[in-house]
Amino acid sequence: MRKTPIIVGTLLVTLLLVLGACAPAPPSPKVTQQPTSEWMDYVADVWVGGYFEDWDEDADYDGIEIYVGFVDENDQAVMVRGIELPVRIEFIDRDTEEIIYETTASFNDESLKYGTIVSSEGRRVARVPFEALPPTAISGDIVATVTLPNQKTYSSKWAMPFTP
Repeated sequence: MRKTPIIVGTLLVTLLLVLGACAPAPPSPKVTQQPTSEWMDYVADVWVGGYFEDWDEDADYDGIEIYVGFVDENDQAVMVRGIELPVRIEFIDRDTEEIIYETTASFNDESLKYGTIVSSEGRRVARVPFEALPPTAISGDIVATVTLPNQKTYSSKWAMPFTP
């Protein structure tokens, strides 16, 4: 008599486990490709930062990584997701005030995988190897310009040396 409740209990537990494993997974949250305009209402400015980085196996710096982020009127980070924004990047020589390097990069969710500057939601948008800059360029400004879908354009400047 004692074996019957144990067998029935075991069968019930097994049945519940099998049924639970066959249950459909809950649907994933819907990700929209069209940005809502709400976050754009908070953007008051863009910021840019450049940092020497080593991206190969040796110990020497290889170039400058460019980070871009958005801030509100209180200089607090504005979180931006689900959109791709072109970013125009220019290096301006401090002595000649001429553009010595320019490129277009993308601010998008893909750039999140390269890392963020956590407190500011900044994302790495470009890597500029030292070889891309003229050898005479010692220092200057990195300028990033972004136009949002609402047609507002923001530009920011970061002064730094171009060689470590």
